[in-house]
Amino acid sequence: MKTRSYSNFLDLAKGRRTTYEFSSKKVKNSDINKILEAARWAPSTSNIQPWHFIVVQDKKKISALIDSASYGAFHTDSPLIIALVLLDEHWEPSEHRGIKNNKVGTAEAYLCLAMPALIMVFEAQELGINSALVTPELKASSKILKLKGNNICPLMLCLGYEGGEAFQKKRERKELKEIAFGEYFGGKLLL
Repeated sequence: MKTRSYSNFLDLAKGRRTTYEFSSKKVKNSDINKILEAARWAPSTSNIQPWHFIVVQDKKKISALIDSASYGAFHTDSPLIIALVLLDEHWEPSEHRGIKNNKVGTAEAYLCLAMPALIMVFEAQELGINSALVTPELKASSKILKLKGNNICPLMLCLGYEGGEAFQKKRERKELKEIAFGEYFGGKLLL
């Protein structure tokens, strides 16, 4: 896939899709840097930035990470994985909301991690790079990535180029009138 220039963000969002089969074609370092730079600017609760990104290009580690992932059997190994790591110095497994003792709780931590993940997906799409978000088993990914303490990797971004006769789910979305309401749940949206 070549670099695509989308006329607007909605076209970019509609053009993104999950890739299940990757070719062995490598992602250029300059493109990896652009993707990471975009992620660096993601929003986070109180700008706490509770993330680190681990770029994995070793084939054995990629296979092990994919094997540990939910629905990993549906994906071929990508040439590159960016592991999104939550640092225990910035979050704690708890139900508290906002910041407490300079840490976010679980809900905010996961939301904070989703932001750079989504930004990386869209930056990759803009660069003509295919992607898939996968969720690894926490203990297995921690061991593979040599994470210390309570640092975890709850999300990984597989990057590369679509290969072969890749399986592709039909991309459907519910109608806006089914999911958007005005003033209260079920209220008519007057737009």
